[in-house]
Amino acid sequence: MTASWIVERLGKHHDRAQFDCGNARLNEWLTQRAGQFDRRDLARIYVSVRPGGQVVLGYYAVSSHAVRYETLPTTRPRGCRTSMCLSCSLAGSRLTEPSKARAWAAFC
Repeated sequence: MTASWIVERLGKHHDRAQFDCGNARLNEWLTQRAGQFDRRDLARIYVSVRPGGQVVLGYYAVSSHAVRYETLPTTRPRGCRTSMCLSCSLAGSRLTEPSKARAWAAFC
């Protein structure tokens, strides 16, 4: 069985111009900012494409960040006892084909 799409790290060869998930802000972030975030190590961007293809069908971005311990609510999560708590964000998971959205979400 051949996969209908694969996930790759975003590269210059990927065609982002055709991407349209129905959310203008997410479309604009992918086409205008995602490459900069990846090059500056602010996030890692992964795209979904057809095998051998370059047109982006969907994407997600993973970034890490830290939260100062003093800014956490008094009901702090267990295990966060240092001056900084590290965490990770996942954002921008969308597909151009709504019928495939469930498969994409299950994959992530």
